[in-house]
Amino acid sequence: MSTEAKAYADLVGQMSAETNCGQTYVVAGNAGASLLYQKVLGTSIPAHCGERMPYGAPNPISEADMTMLQTWINAGAPQ
Repeated sequence: MSTEAKAYADLVGQMSAETNCGQTYVVAGNAGASLLYQKVLGTSIPAHCGERMPYGAPNPISEADMTMLQTWINAGAPQ
């Protein structure tokens, strides 16, 4: 399996590995319910689900990249 295919399989429809988080990383078709989007956006991160992403970066991702992520998830997270 390619690195891209593995990353996709590990994110889309998969539950967070963080203890007691209980959230799905990417809910295809629903960015607002996707933990990945919540963590990148930096708001509404559920308890026990870690910190804002990207970890250790001095700044959050750009608005354009955030919009691209939201659009991709809301479009059904096509591979």
